[in-house]
Amino acid sequence: MAFIHDDGRPSASAYLIDHDVDLDAQSLLFGAFKTYQRSVLSIEGLTNLDFGLLRQFDGFSNEETATGDMVRALITKAKDIRL
Repeated sequence: MAFIHDDGRPSASAYLIDHDVDLDAQSLLFGAFKTYQRSVLSIEGLTNLDFGLLRQFDGFSNEETATGDMVRALITKAKDIRL
């Protein structure tokens, strides 16, 4: 998602929907869908897509570049989204 803040500053964010599947010898059980906010960089790596300049406007990508650590945040409500 990309948008412009009220002060004119651009911002970008990326999301990944995950579906946990539990396997055992007898059954296949499906868990709930979960939405995670991820870096634009990580989505580029997973999809082999190039989002160009969007990664420089994404706080998660900037944090991953600075620290070398993957950033992932579970989103359960709109106010969980970090921009």
